[in-house]
Amino acid sequence: MVRKTLKTLIALAFIAAGMTSCIDDEEPMRAAPARDAEVRVAVRFVLPSSKAGDPGTGHDEFEADWGTIAFYFVYDNGQVLTQAMGREELAETNTFLVYEGNVTAYVATFPEGEEPVQAASADEVRNMATAASVNLPSNADERKRHLLSYFSGISGQTEVVKEEDNHIDVMLDRLVSKVDLQWDVQPGIDGGAFVSAQMSSITFVGYGLGHVFPSAATEPLGAATMQLATLDGNVSERNGRAYFYTFPGEGCGFRFDIAFDGAGDGAMQRSYAATFDDAIAGDAWHKVNLTVRGTSVNETSDPVPITLTPNQ
Repeated sequence: MVRKTLKTLIALAFIAAGMTSCIDDEEPMRAAPARDAEVRVAVRFVLPSSKAGDPGTGHDEFEADWGTIAFYFVYDNGQVLTQAMGREELAETNTFLVYEGNVTAYVATFPEGEEPVQAASADEVRNMATAASVNLPSNADERKRHLLSYFSGISGQTEVVKEEDNHIDVMLDRLVSKVDLQWDVQPGIDGGAFVSAQMSSITFVGYGLGHVFPSAATEPLGAATMQLATLDGNVSERNGRAYFYTFPGEGCGFRFDIAFDGAGDGAMQRSYAATFDDAIAGDAWHKVNLTVRGTSVNETSDPVPITLTPNQ
C-alpha cells in the first residue's frame, strides 16, 4: 500500500512538472498599448478660387459649413484610433492622445446632423462612404449646403514618439464637384421658316454619395446616378446660368427641355440628355456652354467633353 501511494505521488510530481514546463514555454500576455503620446493636428480647408465660385453670390463655396470633423489615426500595423468633435471643440484644441508609432491621419468633415462613419480597420477607413442618397435633404438649397459640407484629406506618414513635439498637417479638399451650365437660346431659321425656342426645364444628374477618401479607396461603391436638382419655373427662357454639385464618377450631366414653335411640325418640345464622356473628378469646376439657334443645339464643355443626345 505504501509502495503504491509512493508511485502515485511520483507520477503526480512528473505531471505537475510537465504542466509547469508548458506554462513557462508559452509567451506571456502582452499589455494593451497606452495612449501616452501627444500629437497636434493642423487642418486647413482648401476653398475655391473666384473662378470656381462664379456665378454670382450666395453659392456658399467660400465657406466650410460642416457640423462634425473626424480624425482617423491609422497605424502601419493596421490599428485605428478615431476622434470626432464639433466646430467649437476644434477651435479649443487640436491635440490628441495617441499611441507611439508610424501613423497616417485621415481627416473628414460631415454635415450638421450626420454622424461620422465608424471604422475598425485601415481598409474600412480607406473605403468609407458618405451617408446614403436617401438621406439627402429634399429641398434643393438644403441639399446643396449638405453636399458642400463634405471635405477630406490625408496626411503623410508621421512617426509619433512619446514626450516629443509631434505635429501633423492635413489639407482638406471639398469632395463634390460643380457642374455649371450656361445657355444662350435664340430663335432661328429652319427650312426657310422662322422658329422660336425657349428653355423650359433643366435637371442635374449625378451622385448623392461618394467615397470619403476617394484617393485611397480600393473598392467601388456601386452607386447609381440620381436626379440632384430640377429647375423649371425659375429657368430663364432665353439665356441664363444654373449649377449644382455632385460627387465624382461616370454618367454625370444634365437633362433639359426646349420648347420650339414655328417649324414644319408647329409647336413641340424636345428633351436632350447631356452626359460627360468620362468620369468627372472631385473638387473641380465643370463648365458647359449650350447654344441654341432655332432647332440647332450645340454644346462645349471644359475640362471633360460632353455628349448631347436628343430624345423626342
